[in-house]
Amino acid sequence: MTLGIVVVYMAVLLGVSWLAALFQRGKSSEAFLLADKQLPWPLVGVMIAGLAIGGASTIGVAENAYESGLSAGWYNVAWALGPILVGFFLAARVRMTNQKTVSQMLGSVFGPSFELLAAGVQVVINTVIIALQIIAGGAILSVILPNVFTETTGIIFSAVMFAAVAVMGGLLAAGLSNVVNMLVIYLGVVLGVVYLLHVNGGAAGLQALLPAGISGDGSHWFSFVKGMPAAVIIAWCVTMTLQCLPNTGIMQNFIAARTPADARRGAFFGAAIMIPCGFLSAIFGIACRAHFPDLANTAAALPTMVMTLPPILSGLLLAGLWAADISTATGLLVGVSTICTEDVIFKYLVSDKNRRHRLVITRLVVLLVVLVATLAALRLSGILSTIMVALALYAPYTILLTALYLFPGALRRSSGWLTFLFGAVALVVVQWVQPAWRLFDQAIYSVLLFSLLGFCLALLDRRPVATENLYVNKEVE
Repeated sequence: MTLGIVVVYMAVLLGVSWLAALFQRGKSSEAFLLADKQLPWPLVGVMIAGLAIGGASTIGVAENAYESGLSAGWYNVAWALGPILVGFFLAARVRMTNQKTVSQMLGSVFGPSFELLAAGVQVVINTVIIALQIIAGGAILSVILPNVFTETTGIIFSAVMFAAVAVMGGLLAAGLSNVVNMLVIYLGVVLGVVYLLHVNGGAAGLQALLPAGISGDGSHWFSFVKGMPAAVIIAWCVTMTLQCLPNTGIMQNFIAARTPADARRGAFFGAAIMIPCGFLSAIFGIACRAHFPDLANTAAALPTMVMTLPPILSGLLLAGLWAADISTATGLLVGVSTICTEDVIFKYLVSDKNRRHRLVITRLVVLLVVLVATLAALRLSGILSTIMVALALYAPYTILLTALYLFPGALRRSSGWLTFLFGAVALVVVQWVQPAWRLFDQAIYSVLLFSLLGFCLALLDRRPVATENLYVNKEVE
């Protein structure tokens, strides 16, 4: 029964992707990567939410909730803060840009060398995150369908499905499949939580099965403010807010929006979709701690609880968990492909303007990114901790992009390099060279502080930058 539900779900996703491919037949690579800049705000919002609700926001949250309780769900709130702030201040301006990627936005001001640097950093960060989604997909399949998948074959199969959706229909396929994904995710998670609370006598019944834990009296399990250290939650909020603006997966949806108003509304809609899923996923981690107190791999907390559910519900939840991975991975795959093709391949390596050839190359890049991410997936562990380190390097770009759109007069020719180099050196020193030198427990604070220091130092440079090529026109809704 479980396998049958998953197979049906896979068929639906492939069908949606095929329809998107038919709709775009004969169109350019820009239609594949940016959906002809015609995404309405609901699809913009669903795409943004899909990027957020992945392995980290479900399996990773349940992993933390296994020890820390309901407060682990604040990870999704932290994720939502970025789109909310960008929606208020920047989404409409981003839609009016004359560029296709974050790297091009920065390159239009700081030059082609900095554009290549920004492209390289984003490709590395997003490939790491794609690899983590592949890991989560493999964990789901191997735990819940052990007779069908091992962890390795689950990883490979997940990667194949991610690639199939992205390769067939590009951004439009990712958007349409994410509509299905969000429905399946919430249906599965909500019904699963209702069932777990029902069979365990509600929150009070689960509480009676739980140990005292880190709070000493068990009060943290169903508390929104106990459990996860406040410093960690604040670090999540800072990191996830800072990563939103330079995140090519998010920005690409603003650029692809039908109008600036669609970009702004989509940001708010996406944030609203993200938040509940985190706290719902945390309940699975809490329930797993109650019934499996000696779980060897806490990253399997959510999939382990799914195994205890009735077949129909477990199959739906498996589809929902897998949907969470697909929704994140497909959007990121299209985003990374956009960076590789528009910022590097079509600019420096391939001058062929043939529409068909460009589309073939774009799809081949998607496959290459999947291959690299799959190889990396076999070596990475610690879903949330790995993401937090990777995303810390977005801090310099957030500073630069905020200044670019809101305070362009503060930019100098050396702002880009100084801001990035100060932030990158800080991350390397505190994370890998000598952790004892950390000024703060969380790497993001050191990276942000030193990036700001580099930005301020650049103010001594008297050479201004030109921003006239940034916008299609100066009118912003």
